[in-house]
Amino acid sequence: AVGGFAVESVGRTLLQIEELFPKQFRNMVFVGVGEVDSSEMRSHEQIELLESRMADDLQSYCDLAGQLGFHAEHRAGLGPDVVLELRLACSEVMNTFSHCLFFAGSLVFEDESEGLIERFLHNHTAYEIQRWLQIQGRSLVILPVCVSLNATARPAAGGKSTPPKVEGPHRQSPRRLSAH
Repeated sequence: AVGGFAVESVGRTLLQIEELFPKQFRNMVFVGVGEVDSSEMRSHEQIELLESRMADDLQSYCDLAGQLGFHAEHRAGLGPDVVLELRLACSEVMNTFSHCLFFAGSLVFEDESEGLIERFLHNHTAYEIQRWLQIQGRSLVILPVCVSLNATARPAAGGKSTPPKVEGPHRQSPRRLSAH
C-alpha cells in the first residue's frame, strides 16, 4: 500500500473498470501475493503477520467491491518470488473461471521528480504477468493508479485508518461466482 491508500485506489480502479466496460462484470476475484524476504523475516510470527495483513487487505477489497454491487472473492499466496506466486494464483483463477479477464494497476507518480528506477520497480510485476498471460492466450488490462507520495492517511478515532466509502453505480444484487 503506497501512502496507505490501497483500498481507495482499488475503489477508483473498480470504478474505472465499470466506466470502461459498463455492466460487463458482476464478479471480481482479487489476487494478492505477499513477498517473503528471508533477510527481513526471521520468524514464523513475522510470516504469519504478513499473511494476516494480506488477508485483511484482500478482504477489505472484497468488502469495497460488495459496496459497489459486485460479488468478490480473493486468492492469496506467499513466497520469495512474487511473479511465480502470481502465476500460480492466476492459473488457479483460469482453471476455475474459464472466461476471465485480468486487471492490474500501474502506479503513476504525481511527483515528476520520482526517479525512473522507482517507477520501474513499482510497475514491472504487472508487465511481467501481462506478458505471461498473453502467452497463455489470456488478457490483462493495466489501468493507471495515481499516487502522491506526500499524501497521508487520516486516522479515525482510535488511531485506525478507515476505508473510504466509494460511491459508484449500483446494480442488481451480486451473483455468486461460478465456473461456468
